[in-house]
Amino acid sequence: MSEDDNGTSRRSLLRRAGVATGALATSGLAGVAGARGRSRPAACDGATETTTRSGSLSGADDAATLSYNTRTNDPCELSLALRSANATDFDLYVTTDGRTPSTDDYDARSRQSLTSDEMVTLGDSELDANATVGVLVDSYTAGGSWTLELTETATGGGGGNQPPVASFTVSASTVGVGETVEFDATGSEDADGSVSSYEWAFGDGATATGQTAAHAFEAPGSYTVTLTVTDDDGATTDATKEITVESGGGECGVTKTRTETGTLSGDGDADEYAYGARTLEPCEVTLSLTGDAGTDFDIYVTYDGRTPSPSDYDDRAYDYGSDEELVVDGTNVPADGSLGLLVDSYSGSGDYTFTIEEVGTGDDGGDGNQPPIADVTLGDTSVGVGETLSVDGSGSTDPDGSVASHDWTFGDGATASGQTASHSYDSTGEYTVTLTVTDDDGATASTTETVVVESSDGDCGAVSETASTDGTFWYYADGDTYTYETRTGSPCEVTATLDGPSDADFDLYLTTDGRTPTRSDYDASSTGSGADASVTLSAVDASTAVGILVYPASGYGSYQLAIEELGR
Repeated sequence: MSEDDNGTSRRSLLRRAGVATGALATSGLAGVAGARGRSRPAACDGATETTTRSGSLSGADDAATLSYNTRTNDPCELSLALRSANATDFDLYVTTDGRTPSTDDYDARSRQSLTSDEMVTLGDSELDANATVGVLVDSYTAGGSWTLELTETATGGGGGNQPPVASFTVSASTVGVGETVEFDATGSEDADGSVSSYEWAFGDGATATGQTAAHAFEAPGSYTVTLTVTDDDGATTDATKEITVESGGGECGVTKTRTETGTLSGDGDADEYAYGARTLEPCEVTLSLTGDAGTDFDIYVTYDGRTPSPSDYDDRAYDYGSDEELVVDGTNVPADGSLGLLVDSYSGSGDYTFTIEEVGTGDDGGDGNQPPIADVTLGDTSVGVGETLSVDGSGSTDPDGSVASHDWTFGDGATASGQTASHSYDSTGEYTVTLTVTDDDGATASTTETVVVESSDGDCGAVSETASTDGTFWYYADGDTYTYETRTGSPCEVTATLDGPSDADFDLYLTTDGRTPTRSDYDASSTGSGADASVTLSAVDASTAVGILVYPASGYGSYQLAIEELGR
């Protein structure tokens, strides 16, 4: 790398066509690689495997190291493409024997001077099955985020991803109705990667996810339990086991207990609760209340789930003092729904402990807690780029307790917490806003809303980006081509300015859709006499690129090309 008189690196955001091979930049200008790019051997046309890694560097001289193990049986090419969405200047260094590369010790490195796009390609002579490639991502100037895409190609008919192996154990293969069976899939594995997900189907319509699971069957019979594992390349494998469920004895031998604590401020103050059955067939539910000395707290119950009061209830405890107990017959516990419960202060203030003990047959796996209800209100369903979106989750409720937390995701990677939040989007598009609420017993519920982000109506030039490069023409030159990809979220104008030698005549040709311009195929041009030229495009789309041709109509010498992009 050369430096100018001020000692500043002359690495450019631009690369002249044919100078460097590699992928085009995702932002800034990239040279168009010509026929000198490396070609694959004729037999290198088999299966491909693509892996993506990402990270961020804090600034100049910061670096990240990683390793990659080849995954196909007979690899013949590995391309490493480094990209960054920020105005950074990262370099890529690679070793082919697995050692950790450095800027002084490497087998291959990228040669581009682009700020956001680097590439290294290894051929079949540098690769073999089970090879380990060392990688260094190094920051030459500024910090920012990066993404590295590694694409491996095998020879024709060469291997590919190996599917995972599904395997699981069960705590018992014969159980009674309502008894819990535990399932464990930790024995599953993937020979060339990792298992990314575990999905269970229990044969009775119930499902679960996770490396381990538990389930109780509600009816006798034979059930086929299926485990489906998926690896990090999307391949799946199933494994099955049979579970025999026998009729239970119908004994009231299962006990479930829930305990609540609270404080009542004085006469007439009360706390409400709801309780749903946790056994398959409740025999009885015992409600026990203990309050501070000198208090007289009472228990009221409804069988249909409505909120009880001292004047509206189905049963109550008639004891005096701080201790109360009420037994609810199992026939009064709704199969679908809850008991409505009220702890009321007849007199006095203080703390209390409220215990609910259910005795029944079989375990339905529940905890007696009803999940919360998530509710979202958007300030607007359509906003502009950069405009603030307000979200409100205060309408969320919990039927038998309180909402303890509100967590937000905005569909663009951003998150927030709290009953209300606000967010602004950097790009147009359709985004899903998700609110997840958690109640005071740990149960969660989620809901989503869609927001459309449109181009902002702000003034053109509210934001701007620049890029530049230089080049030299000798006798009989054919011209240099470039591609510029827009960087602002809503571009409204792109100006290309050419500054050449005074005794030459250099022309500019531009396209608005990213295609390579020629002297006969272009969308705008500046072909006047002289080596200086300028072209401004006002019809620019954020999803397309600008193609640029610098052509020496006459003369030769060095030139500088500058790009200015204005956005809203």
